[in-house]
Amino acid sequence: METSITAQALQEAVQAAIADPLIQEISASLQSGYALVSGRRERLNNSSKTDTLSFRLDLGVSNGTLTAVVSQAVLDGKPLDQARVDHWNETIAARLQKIGQNHANAVLQSVVITPDNIQMTWQVSRK
Repeated sequence: METSITAQALQEAVQAAIADPLIQEISASLQSGYALVSGRRERLNNSSKTDTLSFRLDLGVSNGTLTAVVSQAVLDGKPLDQARVDHWNETIAARLQKIGQNHANAVLQSVVITPDNIQMTWQVSRK
């Protein structure tokens, strides 16, 4: 079975996974093999000023489960701390897996990012 995730659905999943009300206007640009994500973050002490957030998102499969790897994550040109990036990796993967998995007995076989969409291939077993 195959499922497809659009750039819009990816943007929504990333916004929910980041779960930071100061980060807005998340956009995802699908490339061949990865996605580029960017957004705008209001400064906590001065909402009239904003910083730019950007990162690369790679998706993969490990033991039938979707994996997400955020890299090159920067806010206003400064690298984000690894604990935050690790948390985003987990929550983005979980949200995208939930979007793509239509059957409880489905095991993810592959994931491919193209400029058009994210294509997930699942093996569905009868239990």
